[in-house]
Amino acid sequence: MALNIVSVGGDGTLFETINGMANKKVNLGIIAGGTGNDFIRSVEIPTDIYEALEIIKNGKIKDIDLGMVNGKYFINVVSFGIDGEIVRITDKIKKYIKGSAAYLSATLKSLVVYKAKSMLIEIDGVKYHREAYLVAVGNGKYFGGGMKVLPNAEIDDELLDICIVKKMSKVKLIALFPSIFSGKHISIKGVEYFKGKKVSIKSIKDKIIVNADGNLIGPSPAKIEILNKKIKLLV
Repeated sequence: MALNIVSVGGDGTLFETINGMANKKVNLGIIAGGTGNDFIRSVEIPTDIYEALEIIKNGKIKDIDLGMVNGKYFINVVSFGIDGEIVRITDKIKKYIKGSAAYLSATLKSLVVYKAKSMLIEIDGVKYHREAYLVAVGNGKYFGGGMKVLPNAEIDDELLDICIVKKMSKVKLIALFPSIFSGKHISIKGVEYFKGKKVSIKSIKDKIIVNADGNLIGPSPAKIEILNKKIKLLV
């Protein structure tokens, strides 16, 4: 009988848990207790601790995809650009502002000051040169405290979803921002959406911080792929 490993915390804790258990024959349970708790939104695990414990005790096992970025496993979303700035600011203010409000405050500040970056993006061998505010690559739908950045993502389709928010005026960028919470941003001009198995991203000029499941793991470049490996999640 496989053991259950339980991640108690947010997406950052889940990231560390995944990297410790990925090569072991164990099941993963999740009790939410972090700032954003974004991954559980894609798998509909409740935030209530007693309901989460009931799932860990009696839930079914679902095989979900596992990704890798620069030698580290991830389970939700890897992002580049403005999101790294949002995480940096959130880490500074989350002692004073809790939960999704911390992400929202950091996002509003970043929207005003952040400048688009020049990137070379390769998706399954096809190259794209883009000036972009954000590139999100992932397995789950949500990041940033409830933003539905990858609305078409499925956690078990063995594909990565990719969203690129290209350079636009700050007025348009700020106007676009609310639509990310519903996932409707992908139909707006200036936003591109792809699916693929392997993605690489290089910055043309400035180094871009890589954010993996809410953790700043270093500067670009980055190589991302969906693996032929599954995590057994209790749902």
